[in-house]
Amino acid sequence: MVALIVGLQTKDWYFAMYLSVGITTLIMFWIYIANLIGRRKQQSIINSTLFQEFVSAGYLKEEFGAYNGIIGRKSGYSIRIYYDWNKLARGFMSSGDIVMIIYFKPLVNNLVSLDIEIERVKNLKEKYASEFYYGFRKFFGPDRLILCINYYPWTRSKRMKSKINKGLEILIKENIEPLDLTAVPTELIKHQINDGFLPRTELIIEYLEEKYKER
Repeated sequence: MVALIVGLQTKDWYFAMYLSVGITTLIMFWIYIANLIGRRKQQSIINSTLFQEFVSAGYLKEEFGAYNGIIGRKSGYSIRIYYDWNKLARGFMSSGDIVMIIYFKPLVNNLVSLDIEIERVKNLKEKYASEFYYGFRKFFGPDRLILCINYYPWTRSKRMKSKINKGLEILIKENIEPLDLTAVPTELIKHQINDGFLPRTELIIEYLEEKYKER
């Protein structure tokens, strides 16, 4: 597209082609660097003061391949927290998100077949999709509420805890039962063993690909 626009304006198609290749190369290089920095941050942030505050409060560290995060529990709901450089929350000058996942008993018609209550999940998504502004987003899934906030060096646990509390208020208001991942119902053990409750991130996808490749 760049080559076409520049070529039509300058009539110098060689220059347009070289410019397009140069821009594409710079973009690819930037993506590579951002990905490299993001991966390193994902691994190092676990030792930051921000995350250690949660560890001191009883959260446990967990690793799945290159993925690092923490997991805890409040009001009976398991809560996962991790850093993801593949952003979902829009924000100025933020290179990544802090993601908080609150797990609940799957909204399904049958725990064994995991036949999703499609209309209920759809209604929840629509009902709570209105709250959107720079720096924060939330998403409903069949078994989780995902909260994303922009990460900055000055991000504090107080803001994270506030979002978690608001998320819990929504679940309690909607009469959505908690799920403790350390004691899942018998019907859900197979789903858990098959990694069904893990986050859906780039690092987890890589972990699962490697794991199932070895089988």
